[in-house]
Amino acid sequence: MSYSISIGEFSKSIQNSCIGVSVASILIILFILSPLTSYTLASMIGRLVIIILLVYIIYYNTTNTNKFAEDLNVNIWNEGDWGNWNPLKTNVAWSYIFNLFLLVLLYNVVKKCW
Repeated sequence: MSYSISIGEFSKSIQNSCIGVSVASILIILFILSPLTSYTLASMIGRLVIIILLVYIIYYNTTNTNKFAEDLNVNIWNEGDWGNWNPLKTNVAWSYIFNLFLLVLLYNVVKKCW
């Protein structure tokens, strides 16, 4: 029973991360790509909120992925176990890839700000 609860918690954490990315995307459209960039104070506060939100999403997703991998003893880097690829490893691998894309987005937002 602990197995399904852990998967449910992991799914909920990924869902929360995706909601956070959606909110960050809307804020990026509002404060970076729209005419609101001409208002310096609003633009600076908006960009700061976007950066804080993206950093929090990356932290939240990474900690939950690591917790999920540790709880279910999932190791995607085990070289001797490449032939035994299962859906749990796939979920963990895609979560790390999602974090990588979030880091790229964060880098581009920071680069656009300064």
